[in-house]
Amino acid sequence: MKILYIVESSAPYGANKCLIDIIDFIIRKGDKPFVVGSEGGPLADWLSEREVPFKSLGHKLSIYPRAKTIKDKVLFLPKLFVFRLINFVALIKLIIICLYYKPDIIHTNIGPTVLGYWASKLLKIKHVWHLREYQDLDFDMNFFPNKYVFKRLINKTDKVICITNKISDHFSSPLNSDVIYDGVLEPNKDKISNNKNPYFLFVGRLEPTKGIEEVLDSFVHFCELGYLNYELLIAGSGQESYLQYLKHKVEHSPFQNQIKFLGFRNDVNELMRSAKSLVVASKCEGFGLITAEAMFNGCIVIGRNSGGTSEILTNNSGKDFGLLFENNKELTKCFIEVSEMTDEELFTMASNAHDEAGKKYRLKSQHEKLYSIYENLTRYQDEKACF
Repeated sequence: MKILYIVESSAPYGANKCLIDIIDFIIRKGDKPFVVGSEGGPLADWLSEREVPFKSLGHKLSIYPRAKTIKDKVLFLPKLFVFRLINFVALIKLIIICLYYKPDIIHTNIGPTVLGYWASKLLKIKHVWHLREYQDLDFDMNFFPNKYVFKRLINKTDKVICITNKISDHFSSPLNSDVIYDGVLEPNKDKISNNKNPYFLFVGRLEPTKGIEEVLDSFVHFCELGYLNYELLIAGSGQESYLQYLKHKVEHSPFQNQIKFLGFRNDVNELMRSAKSLVVASKCEGFGLITAEAMFNGCIVIGRNSGGTSEILTNNSGKDFGLLFENNKELTKCFIEVSEMTDEELFTMASNAHDEAGKKYRLKSQHEKLYSIYENLTRYQDEKACF
């Protein structure tokens, strides 16, 4: 099979991390992936190493421009016109690429872009739409032209994949949709460490929607209560202006020596295995890739009780896979609860979480589910062609 994947940014986070694993699987199957994105970057570099073709379309997300500042509001209509023009040109580029590459399937790897849908309809190519975001709840995006029209489009696509039940519910359970959790890692219980170091860990993009300021405030309160032998390690990057704002905030805290910004790290798995807990404070996480990664690494999670985070950390078994919080006060209480757990209690919760992750988020099993969708779509296409 020839499969053309559509992404937006080339940042090494979330959807693109999952896509890298999917493409590795596709290559092992002997199929031929091709990727188009807005621009080059880390993902394009990775694809080049594996000789996977990548083309830049220069497109924008299919949403309204943001209008939070006066400048944004003044430029709103010109931006809207320019963005629509840019995406029209990008669609033409995509159609030309499809005519040359002749893909069997177009797989749009994020929700807020409609280029793959329109190219598939115009060229009569099967289309898979991977809904990984709420869009409005998690990233404060405004659907273009509106959410009703977006729902109509996804209901007309050949196959919709939602990464959690809550994402599916958010879009009113699209027709012809399946819920397939992201494949994350392969289980290895030997990775669960009994030697936890006295630090809490935050991993991810440093931006307001990830709740990093709430984590900082709650950790400072935790320290004020006398827990002075713990550190908060922050692994991730973001816009320089916001990063400087966070650092300035920490510098004015009496506990600044206990809060460390590590920047982007390639040893996140090792950091997780040694941490007392990972903190996931995103306002409304679509899936929570980092939550599942922590479970595989024997690191319990303190997570916000919303979105994919709560779906991952709870089920009907009666076992605890982590701790959930609603607000800063509860987050501080979670810090205290974890810090006072015995090694045996930590190990039991980490083991339960690891076993749950092995049942639901194994790389191979989740990729096999996706691959069976590809096979069914192309089989139907072949049968229709023969008829």
